[in-house]
Amino acid sequence: GLLMVKKNIIMMIALLTTLSTTIYIAFFLFIMIYFIFINKKINSIVTVVPLLAVSIIIFFEVSFLQNKIISQINETDKYYHYGQVENRFVSGLVDINEFLKYPIFGKGNGEITEKLYSRFNEHRSNGLATYLAEFGLIFFLFYFLNLYLSLFRFCSLYESNKHLSYLIFLILILIGFSEQYYNLPFFYALTMLHVAIPSRLLKYLEFKKENDGLIALSQ
Repeated sequence: GLLMVKKNIIMMIALLTTLSTTIYIAFFLFIMIYFIFINKKINSIVTVVPLLAVSIIIFFEVSFLQNKIISQINETDKYYHYGQVENRFVSGLVDINEFLKYPIFGKGNGEITEKLYSRFNEHRSNGLATYLAEFGLIFFLFYFLNLYLSLFRFCSLYESNKHLSYLIFLILILIGFSEQYYNLPFFYALTMLHVAIPSRLLKYLEFKKENDGLIALSQ
């Protein structure tokens, strides 16, 4: 569908007023990928170059973007040394180190697990790294492969541009960097959505569409 319609404009304004660094990064990434791969009516170079320039200017001029991200990166080693999970970068570092101890099946989740296997008992804010540390590489790959398959089949069902599934998947990965969303029932349901949209259904709909077109031409 069209990007600049009333509902989308209201949604974009709502997203920008959150003043969230993750939302801003995801938003500009969405806009650029949309014009490169999905909206082919406008020359992508003409659109993306100005958008990229504007994004860079905003990043360096808006204090809560540049200062927040750079300060959190610079403070990572200090907080990690004192055992304090103060931001998503520290959380990510802690989770990656714990993942390396239990890479195949993970360390599990829950308060008891945290007390037994970690000296960092505070809330983890890096959902992507936390999921990897808790469930291990095997289930992590299984989870996200199913998530992508659901998105791909959902977009195929509604005859959307196949690149849209890549874009949505990338955005979901990016927002997971800021909070633990992947344990929510909605996301687990989303990983199983492809079961309700089997590949044979997509093939049937494609076959039906082609035959309907041939019938229309023959009449």
